[in-house]
Amino acid sequence: MTSQNPVDRHDWDLAWLATGLGFSSTSELGAALGSIDRRGYNLFALTDHGRRVISAPRPWLKALQRNANRAIFDQLPVSDSVYSRRGRGVVANAKLHLRNSYMTVMDVEDCFPSTSKAAVLHSLEDLGLPAAVAGALTRLCTYHGFLPQGPPTSPAVLNVVFRPIDEALMEVASAHDALYSRYMDDLAFSGMHPLKRLDRDVCRVLGRFGYGTNSAKSRVWGPADPHTVTKIVVSTSLSPTPEFLRALSAQLESLEIGNCRLTYEQLRGKINWVKDVNQALGRSLEQRIARSNRVPSKNLTRRATVIGAVQ
Repeated sequence: MTSQNPVDRHDWDLAWLATGLGFSSTSELGAALGSIDRRGYNLFALTDHGRRVISAPRPWLKALQRNANRAIFDQLPVSDSVYSRRGRGVVANAKLHLRNSYMTVMDVEDCFPSTSKAAVLHSLEDLGLPAAVAGALTRLCTYHGFLPQGPPTSPAVLNVVFRPIDEALMEVASAHDALYSRYMDDLAFSGMHPLKRLDRDVCRVLGRFGYGTNSAKSRVWGPADPHTVTKIVVSTSLSPTPEFLRALSAQLESLEIGNCRLTYEQLRGKINWVKDVNQALGRSLEQRIARSNRVPSKNLTRRATVIGAVQ
């Protein structure tokens, strides 16, 4: 399988897909797909950055979608500019832009709900998947006519849909002598020269494909400004944002006096992430939590299951 001929597999039919998803027959696969609208999702709203509706797949559907990632989506080609995929992440994304003097970051507005069922189907067929397989996968991964936020397949499906967009944005970056990367709906461009009118060119590309940008989240920075990519400060080295570090420091102070609202494991997870970004800073936080010699109480630990998920 190559980028020139992405899918050249004659055995990728519905029977193969059913087996890959864990079914014994195509009729079982069809029955499962037919029940998604009725019993596939739980919906809830998040209001951390505006209002977002999260479509959380129920366990049976989530298992199928994870199988689809393994059997299909992990094998499909995506642009080299994508960092929201297996083997990459926000740290690698930020490292790409180290030591560049100029940066522009942009957000694709309502990226997931703007990705229609028709766009998903077209993108899968365009990669060479048989129509029946592309249709079944589209049914598995979309909900009420668009790509939902919440399923494990959505980031991978978005990468497939954005493949031609990413290639076009790489051309825009090259024309401005800049680097381009994308993590989910976050676009980042950086270079050693001012990126004049780059944002205009990006908007034109996105508009051709039916997307727009959230101007409130767009930033243009020069050499004197701190550059931030996916909540990581990028300069000559990487560091979590000051806001993240202040919040984590306050949580550690709460741990030291015995009223932390997060579990010990949640705090360790945050520190491990800091260590991935900046080892020296992470080690200093490890020493601090080790000195506390405290574990959050059982009552607070129970509350932290929900609280920690959104902090």
